Amino acid sequence: MISFLGVYKYYDSTPVLKNISFKIEKGELIFITGPSGAGKTTLLRLIFGSERPDEGEIKVGDFELSKIRQSEIPYLRRFVTFVFQDFRLRQDLTVYENVALPLFILGQKKRYKTESIRYFKKYRT
Repeated sequence: MISFLGVYKYYDSTPVLKNISFKIEKGELIFITGPSGAGKTTLLRLIFGSERPDEGEIKVGDFELSKIRQSEIPYLRRFVTFVFQDFRLRQDLTVYENVALPLFILGQKKRYKTESIRYFKKYRT
């Protein structure tokens, strides 16, 4: 579950996000769309924990991101992944190996990696 409640984010006193509130339940599929400069990347960085809100509350699962300690961010990122616009796929790996790589780094069991890759194959476009 991801929830934003009255979130504001400023860069040099310029508001980028103003009073953003929403809730995404577990299993929901959403799309974030909008023109360049609308705040999409800022929104995702807030969810990922690489930015903090200037005002408001953000919760991702059990994590309250306006109060999260820097030492807790790696634990958050075990539940939240972020594919950057300029994503960094390893050219020497297949798509499926690139999907499995973070799971390998996290020490996931082979069965879990295989199930995750099957899921990816099933829902890819």
